[in-house]
Amino acid sequence: MFPHRNEQGQVWSAVLQKNARMEIEQNRYETDGETISKRILFGWKCLQEVQEKMMEKQQELSNMANPENDKKL
Repeated sequence: MFPHRNEQGQVWSAVLQKNARMEIEQNRYETDGETISKRILFGWKCLQEVQEKMMEKQQELSNMANPENDKKL
């Protein structure tokens, strides 16, 4: 989903996967239900924001590639 590279030359999908795994392992033994719920909701919200930004950027790039479609809106 993220094929481009960061400033260090690492593929973003690999960086995100590594960070997600690290967070899961750090929180594996959390027992407080409220803390778990907050973390799940925060993760969901972050995912939603990333998806929205990606859709906006895709639409922007599509409009740049097909400027006549932008005029119809």
